[in-house]
Amino acid sequence: MIFGRAGEEIAELEKHGIGVTVVPGITAALAAASALGISLTHRDHAHSVRFVTGHARNGELSNDLDWRGLADPQTTLVFYMAGRTAPAIAERLIAAGLSAATPVVVTSGVSRQDERRWCGQLTELAQGIGTIDRSQPVLIGIGQAFAVIDERANQKTTDGALLLTSRG
Repeated sequence: MIFGRAGEEIAELEKHGIGVTVVPGITAALAAASALGISLTHRDHAHSVRFVTGHARNGELSNDLDWRGLADPQTTLVFYMAGRTAPAIAERLIAAGLSAATPVVVTSGVSRQDERRWCGQLTELAQGIGTIDRSQPVLIGIGQAFAVIDERANQKTTDGALLLTSRG
């Protein structure tokens, strides 16, 4: 259970005497990587991967994230629940030293039939997030590991960004 509300939901159910059994599954970041056909820790692109919350309880970007640490070009970042905060994420990472040209993939509805994807560069994230259905859970992957996506699965949009529509 990564960045879901499962902990809060389990506590509420147990408070009311309702038993809970958690069935293990695959986190959305790994499902997205699988669908994209990439390794989040490809040895030529990343030495680590970090799963990061895309918003705090108040719905805004958390104020206590270590942006300099997150801006490591050898780390793959996956932001969960980041649809509303995508522009701020890009701004803070670039301000902390991550290249504006860093590859980015945004996915909504990961592993669902209506899954949507957009990819481009970090500097384009604020525009790219607008092409994604944010009523579904949104994941933002940032890092060189996303540079290896097979471009044959991509379609160019009018602004030159790549809109990934196939599921693989």
